[in-house]
Amino acid sequence: MNDRLVAIEDRLFRADENLDVLKGLLRAYYASDAFRLFGDFDPDEDRGIRMNGAFRPPEIRVFTLIGDILHEFRSSLDWLTWQLVEENGAGQPDDSTKWPVLHVAPTAPKKGPNRGINPPPHVRGGVSEEAIAIIDEAQPYKWGENYASHPLYMLHWLNIRDKHRHIVIRGIDISNVVVYGDDPIPRFTWTAEVIKSDEDGAQVRFVPNDPEVDVQIPATLQVMLFEETGGANTPLLQTLTQIRDAVWATFLHVERECFPP
Repeated sequence: MNDRLVAIEDRLFRADENLDVLKGLLRAYYASDAFRLFGDFDPDEDRGIRMNGAFRPPEIRVFTLIGDILHEFRSSLDWLTWQLVEENGAGQPDDSTKWPVLHVAPTAPKKGPNRGINPPPHVRGGVSEEAIAIIDEAQPYKWGENYASHPLYMLHWLNIRDKHRHIVIRGIDISNVVVYGDDPIPRFTWTAEVIKSDEDGAQVRFVPNDPEVDVQIPATLQVMLFEETGGANTPLLQTLTQIRDAVWATFLHVERECFPP
């Protein structure tokens, strides 16, 4: 490990520690009585399941940890950029030196030998060709119209929002729904019952209130993010894990290519 990167790696480890704490809080949350859900099933409706009831949101510490995790991952990239500028030696980093996260590629010049060719992102102070190639490769604009799903774009967007307020959650989402039993399946009312849970969500079943109805409906409940863009309508832990994996992969790529032993 290059001495320049020790503090950055330690910050990444701290983010991982906070993510483990968050997982523990989510396990406790999904195993609690947070979900009091009921509704009805109508086989003639397109959506079939209609849900009512309420849920208790996670405790405040969950949101505080989310903010800490986002800050640690985002600042790790900015610290890494500072070290890349110093390693390159062509200029000096300053408070404007940061890891660029762009959803639109820099504008191509209209004249000259490079006309029509989009330049790589600009880094204040300058970095090596190897470094700028890695930075360019990691840009959300490489995903085209799907840029908002890019983990580094989600990190950038959510980190900015967390500086002003807690990240918004939409409540819970139902997924992996399977309906089987009576044929034809009748219309019936149900009450949700938690079967098991872990940090990824609660496995539930919608139990018919009428014992004569022989229908099974297992499903998964997950807390969802709800921002306009960048992490919108995605499971909370899944989003943070994608961000974590992307930042670590970027860090290791830079270490391997730009800071040889």
